[in-house]
Amino acid sequence: MFKSITHRFSRRTFATKLSDAATKKIAKLKIYLSTGKHQYDQDMCNQIVLTFQKSGLPVTVSTARSMGDEGIKALVESIQAQKKSTVGRKEITVNINVPHERHTFQISAYENDTVQDLAESDEMIPNYLAFACGGHMACSTCHCIVDELSFAQLDPATDAEEDMLDLAADLRETSRLGCQIKLFDGIEIMIPEDVYDHFT
Repeated sequence: MFKSITHRFSRRTFATKLSDAATKKIAKLKIYLSTGKHQYDQDMCNQIVLTFQKSGLPVTVSTARSMGDEGIKALVESIQAQKKSTVGRKEITVNINVPHERHTFQISAYENDTVQDLAESDEMIPNYLAFACGGHMACSTCHCIVDELSFAQLDPATDAEEDMLDLAADLRETSRLGCQIKLFDGIEIMIPEDVYDHFT
């Protein structure tokens, strides 16, 4: 039996202005990371702060100290590896439309990423799409709708993808599975209101 899941989350409050106290804590953390035994440059300090924020960790010196020198070193190595993986790749802008919330936003990505890749790098997408099967085309929880112009530029869906789309809620002529969409600059992804989760 299918479960109908309605996504009604919104991240419009995410970009609210930081308080003075939070700004001071970030400044202290950056000083801690750029002096003494760490000596990280400004760009790396910014990347560490961003990682803390995305992970929901307190952006404080105490958090960095609790990780220890080895923990900070491992985090920096992870950030550096991620940077290397995007060297030479074209950065693009993806337009996300959530009509049932009257909400649109843009996300930076890299050409030929999938919507599933977006979900792994940006915290907003998982609020709307589940990717329950891990991108193996065994569910339709990443069903989304592509604008007509962009849809015409995508590679055709395989038979396996079409089979899963037949199980999707609110199916449209330009429906695709997000895990199979190779993104390019300017593409618009519309998030349907309902998702049938027959995988979990």
